Amino acid sequence: MCTTYEEFCEKLDKLDREFDKKMEEQNRKFFADKPDESTLSPEMKEHYDKFERMIREHTEKFSKKMRDHSEHFKQKFKELLEQQKNAQFPGK
Repeated sequence: MCTTYEEFCEKLDKLDREFDKKMEEQNRKFFADKPDESTLSPEMKEHYDKFERMIREHTEKFSKKMRDHSEHFKQKFKELLEQQKNAQFPGK
């Protein structure tokens, strides 16, 4: 359980970094299976390139969405800490 805002932020940032790393590892494994381009027809090469771009774009969008959620949770945690402080020490 996190007791400070800094601890909470660090845990979320760490999770975001781990998620980004895992996604990159998965993409690397996926793209490693791509056939040698010299064996592909121009149509298939175009297909693979388009598919690869699409995966990278979706990965970036998903990672951004995860970071946005983390920022939202950080803000909510900060608000809760402020409410708790105000409840414990009214008028300060």
